[in-house]
Amino acid sequence: MSVVVLPSKAAKLLRVRWPIWGILTIAMMLTMLQRVAPGAVADQIMADFGISGAVFGGLTSLFFYVYALMQMPSGILADRIGARKIVTVGSLGGAVGVLVFAFAPNLLIAYLGRFLVGLGLSVIYVNVVRVQTEWFRGREFASVSGALTFIVQCGALLGTAPLAMLATGIGWRSSFVLIGFLGAAIALLSWVLVRNRPADMGLPSIHEVETLERGEAIKRDHPAAPQPPILSALRMVLGHKHVWPPFLCGFGFYGSFVTFAGVWGVPYFMHTYGMQRTQAATYTLLITLGMMVGSFSVGLQSDRIFHRRKLPFILYGVLYGVMWLVLSLWNGGRPPITLLLPICLLLGFFCGGQVLMLPIVKETTPRQIVGTALGVANIGTIVGGALLQPLFGWALDLRWDGLVREGARIYPLAAYQLAFFIGAIFVAIGILGTLLVKETHCRDIVG
Repeated sequence: MSVVVLPSKAAKLLRVRWPIWGILTIAMMLTMLQRVAPGAVADQIMADFGISGAVFGGLTSLFFYVYALMQMPSGILADRIGARKIVTVGSLGGAVGVLVFAFAPNLLIAYLGRFLVGLGLSVIYVNVVRVQTEWFRGREFASVSGALTFIVQCGALLGTAPLAMLATGIGWRSSFVLIGFLGAAIALLSWVLVRNRPADMGLPSIHEVETLERGEAIKRDHPAAPQPPILSALRMVLGHKHVWPPFLCGFGFYGSFVTFAGVWGVPYFMHTYGMQRTQAATYTLLITLGMMVGSFSVGLQSDRIFHRRKLPFILYGVLYGVMWLVLSLWNGGRPPITLLLPICLLLGFFCGGQVLMLPIVKETTPRQIVGTALGVANIGTIVGGALLQPLFGWALDLRWDGLVREGARIYPLAAYQLAFFIGAIFVAIGILGTLLVKETHCRDIVG
């Protein structure tokens, strides 16, 4: 049976999807800000609670452990409930958590706040990407994912030099209170604006719009496959071989990126180059800026130039590894300060290639379980950061020579070089993942 899709409804779909995508992207941007925010004020938090680098790494990594544990449930919720309810509740929960953290009188309450932040915000990312599969064409999915990463990383930018300057003026606790109120506002906007799929607004599906654009008749002779039971969906995803290479990519690439740019980069530049906090945060800002541009660039290149996923993924991954080694090995882990700017920009730029894990998962997974598959693959990005952050802190403490300034530990260059070697191992795992991914030629290869 053929189905008529009116051009006016197709045009409306292509128009109304942007406010929906926009508010979800802002919600994810705020999530990114809260991921990296402790790094910009690391010494203030360490001095306030009287903790070591290893303990601080554990405090920040708690977010990642909770986030990682929730990715599989988040995928299931994305497939069955949808983004509108989940993002609203998650954003509100994250807002409560950051307020608890801001007012924490001791380390135990700080842990509780960080746990609540991770729990609430853990459900947002997979739901955002799941909505993209419903509202955007296959040939633009990598580009939109790159744009998503570009905007989301604005949150990481805000969590570097801008947050450091704000904390210098009003203190880290007041800064986090402000973040909490912003999260509550995002929750309200999500409930008002977001819709899970075009059908919720009486519009045709994006697949029907693509068929219309090709000038073909739209048929519904074969109904969509039913949603499998939860356990069956989990077995399908966990046994799906094309999910695990992107998992490795996220583990190695994003884990190393967020550990350095989001947590330990500011202390590294302060201790190794003698920078002030705001200057050090500016260099981590450059790394994040490079990630933003690289993510947007690789998405466009994959969709419009290469018409492939695997080749640009490998290219960006290998070059990211090269830049990591430059930072780790040149001059014993202290490259010339005159070259730090291009090194930081390129480090972030080539790490941006990790955004291709999203279209690869989407294009190799059955539509009815794509949210669950995205959740499983995204666990890699969180586990990588959760493991490497305390390992970084452990390596620094291992070679700490006892120097303390204003209650915070000052680590020598040898300590950072040891930590960089551990990070390089994670990057190598990510490169291995790029070699194992399935080439899809920018199209869904499953139903």
